[in-house]
Amino acid sequence: IARRELVFIGYYGTFHQSSEKYFKHAAAGSQCTSNCLMAIVASNHKPVDNWNSDIIDEILIEGDKLHLNILQRNHWPFGRKESRIDMDEIPEKICCQIEKEKMEASVGVLDEAKFALSTEIDDLIKRALEATPNQSFILRMFGSCTAILRRDNQQYCIFDPHSRNYAGLIDPSGTAGLYYFDSLSDMIRYLKGNVGCREEQVDLFPIFVNLLRSDFTERKADPSVPEFGNSCDVPKLENLQEFVSTTKKGKRKSRPKRPCPFCGQLKGRLTDHIKAKHKTEEQVKQALALPKDLRDRAFDLMKKEGIFKANTELLKSQRRDEINLIRERNQGSSNLKICSTCKGFFKASMIFKHRKKCLAAEGSTNAPVSLSTRSLVPDNEFTKEYREEILESFRDSEYGSLIRDDIWIKHYGYFLYENLQGSCKKVEKRLSLNSKLRRLAHLFLEFKRIVADRKQIVVESCSEMFNIDFYEELKLAIGNMTRDKDSNKIKNGLKLTLKYLVKDVCDAMHVYYLK
Repeated sequence: IARRELVFIGYYGTFHQSSEKYFKHAAAGSQCTSNCLMAIVASNHKPVDNWNSDIIDEILIEGDKLHLNILQRNHWPFGRKESRIDMDEIPEKICCQIEKEKMEASVGVLDEAKFALSTEIDDLIKRALEATPNQSFILRMFGSCTAILRRDNQQYCIFDPHSRNYAGLIDPSGTAGLYYFDSLSDMIRYLKGNVGCREEQVDLFPIFVNLLRSDFTERKADPSVPEFGNSCDVPKLENLQEFVSTTKKGKRKSRPKRPCPFCGQLKGRLTDHIKAKHKTEEQVKQALALPKDLRDRAFDLMKKEGIFKANTELLKSQRRDEINLIRERNQGSSNLKICSTCKGFFKASMIFKHRKKCLAAEGSTNAPVSLSTRSLVPDNEFTKEYREEILESFRDSEYGSLIRDDIWIKHYGYFLYENLQGSCKKVEKRLSLNSKLRRLAHLFLEFKRIVADRKQIVVESCSEMFNIDFYEELKLAIGNMTRDKDSNKIKNGLKLTLKYLVKDVCDAMHVYYLK
């Protein structure tokens, strides 16, 4: 067959992967990954130079079986809506029947997967063949897959399960086909002709196949009879919505919806959404170019980023005690803490486990720190460093809550914190600052209790403690704090410390109000 001065030989089956006569289910047309994998297995059983139309038909039938098995294991169409499968979903072992022989094979994707733009497909294929010679490949391009099958004498051919005509072009009335080329350059020219001017990412996966068992059987697959189970085990296309809605709720398995870091939409299958809708984002492009384990990490960090952004907006718009923040899976309903490195939300009592194995901290000198959700609430009066290093260093106790909520105590602490900057003894002075704030909070709580007993007044701010009208109550509060409960003696050292603390607070707040 000649196409624009390109000559190749084509063998064709009698149908293609979307043929309604043979594949009467809602996933028809999306089996290209499984079909290509089945073609590679068949090429290890019988050299592609000896194939005929019957083998091409059998590959489509066996590939359809494999595809439906993978989907059903992933609870399609309930647990997932997407009927296409990714390369990381293929099983480690498959069973099939080609030319009366039942075969069992172990399969897998080699680590040396290659990625490039579609305009660079010629360089991509050459690099892949140099890195992994004598291997067959699955080429994923524009959302569809074809197989590059190894032949003898360092030659290759292409198996395409889609509907193609005799010139190798898309044709709804065409069939699946196998294309032989005289040289590698001719095969590359054929693929470049299918690319055109489009510029998208192309993935090339080298596939490992090891035939474990091959047994002869008298049964021959008949494509005219849909005996391979797809029409009865999975819903037909026209009945898909009814099938889903009438299935018992107890059998459904739904995923929690998570916010997208790019558009903010809540999606149950967030990774698939990001790949489909935001593949032009630079962050997504870089993630897709990584090996599977690193790619999974990158998408996991994107999910955490989406949750972080959504929770930040919630905390900005509502009172913190009235909202239910989005959290990581299996984190219960108790208080949350934030990992400072990956921005994930975890149960406060268990975040220490995450900090030991936080993936975002690998290769970094910054150790993960657990932060309170209060750190997301906007506060223009104080710096982020002051809130994280000082205010969030206190426990969630009565004293800690008072220090974080009382505006006078926070301003006093911030005044001292600003004086720490540039100090060679910053750590020691920071501990001293925390001690002062803790004592001031303790004194105010004692003062508050005395005022409530003597004057039946509830004071809300630490500033009231320095009001001349409450001078006697302040003296009593200092006396109660410095008196030993057992011996009733006065702790003179503590009393002197409180004296200078009160004086220091007055001086600091005087400077604050003079600004």
